[in-house]
Amino acid sequence: MATPSIRKLLWLGLIGLFGIILLACSLSSATPTAVINQSPAPDPATAVANNPQLGQGQHTPTALLNRSPTHTIDQTPAVTEFATHTALPTPYTYATAASAANLRAGPGTNFDIVGNVALDQNLPVYGRNQDGSWLSLSLTDTLWIWTDLVILPIDREAIPLATSIKPAQGDGFSLSPDIAATLQARSNQETSTARAQFRHNATATIRAYAEKPPAGTWCAQNVTRRICVNGFDYRRTVGTTTADAESRFIVMWVEVTNLSTHSIEVYPGYLLLGMIDGIHYPYANETYDLPEPFAWAELPANQTLQGSLVFLVRDEMAPVSVLYRDKLAEFEILINLKLAPDTIP
Repeated sequence: MATPSIRKLLWLGLIGLFGIILLACSLSSATPTAVINQSPAPDPATAVANNPQLGQGQHTPTALLNRSPTHTIDQTPAVTEFATHTALPTPYTYATAASAANLRAGPGTNFDIVGNVALDQNLPVYGRNQDGSWLSLSLTDTLWIWTDLVILPIDREAIPLATSIKPAQGDGFSLSPDIAATLQARSNQETSTARAQFRHNATATIRAYAEKPPAGTWCAQNVTRRICVNGFDYRRTVGTTTADAESRFIVMWVEVTNLSTHSIEVYPGYLLLGMIDGIHYPYANETYDLPEPFAWAELPANQTLQGSLVFLVRDEMAPVSVLYRDKLAEFEILINLKLAPDTIP
């Protein structure tokens, strides 16, 4: 029979064994604690090297994108070139208006007048017609001026043909309706003033011209022509023709000099004799009854054509001007006989 001390030790051993068994059961049923990997993010290059499938249609994790500043995406849109919508071409050259002149819708007097230019106006030149007699002042070839009415810094043949210029939006040169109307009104006013001045200045000297012809030589010119008149003579008969009681013949000597660099056409019908009554008279056919008539000619550069012209006018009227107007009626040269002559015989 065991002693009390021995029984006490056995109970203590059983209790300890039971505790160990309980502890072992609790450890086998507990949830393990997650361990967070605090290591640095992998290097992108190393990650790609270790995983060849990256970049082959696989979704690349954000951490593996190459964010190097040297790798950029060009987001500038492609530039489409439109040759006809870029800046307008500059004129081939510039010309200076030698006188007030008309602008026409095409290279010829059969085209409508669409504007005017003033003396010394600077004009852009984009092309010419086939023979260079007309210049295009707009990209769309809708403004034209007769070449003899401008001063060109280059030879007209050096200007390209207008047909080689493609139409473009906008014009390098144009006249607004207001400017065109102002220029036309100014021209009309100057013409009206000049005519009124002719009548107002019917001085004793001018009235004397009705009895005695003007004596002296008068000249006027523009950049292409110089016109001189003299040798005025009043006659009742020229050749075999006699004027009626209310008319008479006025004979004068005319000289036309070609100041341009090319040939020009000269015709007796280009000259008109202005009388004190405001009427301009054309030349009479009796001109050809004179020994040296002023006749049609193709006048070369720097050459002079001269001869006599006859005008059948009202009797007792004095001549006050000679007007040279070319066949295109694009410009006029006026000789004022009321002014002092350039030379006196």
